[in-house]
Amino acid sequence: MDRKTVGRLALASAIAGLLIASAVAPPLAAAQEDACQGFAKDQLIHRLATPNRFSKKPAKEWQDLTRLFEKDRAALEAIFAEQGLGEAAQGFFERIATGQVSEATLSRGDTVEWMVSRDHGQVVSKGPRCFIGKKSYEAFVVEVPVVSTTEAPAATCKISATGDCRAHTLQVDASGSSPGAKVTMNGSPLSLDGQSRWSGPFENRFDQNVQFTTSVQTSGTKTTKTYTFIIPKVCLNLSLAGPPKVTEEKVAGDSCSESATVNACPKPECSITGPDMVKKREAFDVTISGNGQLTLDVVDPKGTTTSLSAAAMDSFTAANKLKKKGEHTFRGSVTTEFGDSATCEKVVCVGRKPCKPGAAAGGGAASGGAAAGGATALAAGGDWILRFFGAAVRSDEEIRTASGPVNGVSERTKLASGSGAGLGIGAEYLVSDRIGVEASLIVGQVGFTFQRDLNDDWGHDDDDARFVSLTAGPNFHLIPDGAVDLYLGPFIGFAEIHDVEFRTLGSTQTFNFDSEFIWGAQIGLDIPFGSSPWGFHLGGRWMDMSIGDNGPDVPELQLDPLLFTAGFAYRF
Repeated sequence: MDRKTVGRLALASAIAGLLIASAVAPPLAAAQEDACQGFAKDQLIHRLATPNRFSKKPAKEWQDLTRLFEKDRAALEAIFAEQGLGEAAQGFFERIATGQVSEATLSRGDTVEWMVSRDHGQVVSKGPRCFIGKKSYEAFVVEVPVVSTTEAPAATCKISATGDCRAHTLQVDASGSSPGAKVTMNGSPLSLDGQSRWSGPFENRFDQNVQFTTSVQTSGTKTTKTYTFIIPKVCLNLSLAGPPKVTEEKVAGDSCSESATVNACPKPECSITGPDMVKKREAFDVTISGNGQLTLDVVDPKGTTTSLSAAAMDSFTAANKLKKKGEHTFRGSVTTEFGDSATCEKVVCVGRKPCKPGAAAGGGAASGGAAAGGATALAAGGDWILRFFGAAVRSDEEIRTASGPVNGVSERTKLASGSGAGLGIGAEYLVSDRIGVEASLIVGQVGFTFQRDLNDDWGHDDDDARFVSLTAGPNFHLIPDGAVDLYLGPFIGFAEIHDVEFRTLGSTQTFNFDSEFIWGAQIGLDIPFGSSPWGFHLGGRWMDMSIGDNGPDVPELQLDPLLFTAGFAYRF
């Protein structure tokens, strides 16, 4: 499409659109009989190139416009200013100079806002005008855009955010930001209320921080007024086709962005550390840690619950000695400052063998209380108990004999037992909390006195006999839950007293004793040294034991000793 055709289309479009909106100009007239209806006679143009023409020389090419208009530029600029188009004057001349000109045809019924002409040599503008001539004229078309921009306001971003971990809510305040501010929460848009605020649930409050961001993009307005000027080639009477075509568009201005972060709420965390397996009465520590207020209980195999702490903070250690074999479950809880809670547990197996799964009881009545100073010692037992002791032996028995007279000599004798001492060791295996089986070895000596009378003469002598006993039997522990261990039990075994020899009245008397089966009973008390596996031992034993010389006609001595023991006990 050539420039001439383009110009014609532009002129037709400008005239048809702009004159409809004009408050002064009459409606666009078509080429019918009613063309220019409503215009006064002095507003009608029947032909061009009259004495009022602007230039006597026509313009054949657009380059002629600059030459023909340049000498009257000042007068034309005054016309522009007079018509309120001073903003378009410079652009008009620049477009002519650079050839930004199109062509069109001025035909019957076309109208203009005003037209420049010469009146007695003076450059003037009059209008509106309507062309009613039958002849059409070629014309140049110059479209002059005038651009103005409204400056965008400065952008302001303000935001504050808070989280309530106890109420599980979030609050955001973006007031103070520029109008049209947008707010996002972790990238998702939020709908603010009329005061630029928002509140909502604090979801997933333990998992991640929440970031709120407000952003503002201000904008200005770019306004473009496009003026269409028509210049007939034959006379160069510059005309304004009509009101300018106005377009507006938004242009980006200042921007800002600001963020506020709400930290995640502290997740309640609780952990218990301690050994997986311990021996009975073995001292060990269990520590509970968390991020808040702590409690710690222990549930024994029978389901009895004992409280080990009273609302400790952050960390608590309990010193323990457990006496019951089986699984003991340490159960803890933590409560944060915001009221959130969590639980934890640790299973400790007590004994020498692995516990059966699920042996720990799941509950039971609460018992016991908080230990002073944050440590609790529980009376406990072990699989084995070794006892090392000294023994004091007491026996007050005697046998008497009498014979004669033989050859005028009468003989009387007396063999009496006395006190003694020894050392012993015992090993007890605990079958349960209340029953154990013990074997004991005691080695010591017992004192004997021998007295002999021959008629009126008498004499006596002393000797110590070595004493050895080996016994075994059950023990019954009466207070297994107590801080001390009191037990009693029967036993059986063998005892041996070595030979004794006495010298009296010029002769020697020897007694050879047999090994004897014995039985008896004992009572004992073990007092532990705090949480140590060691303790103090006290005990007493009674034995039913008869001894006699292996020679003929020697009666047995019913020894029946009492033994008092004291020493140490070790549990493992």
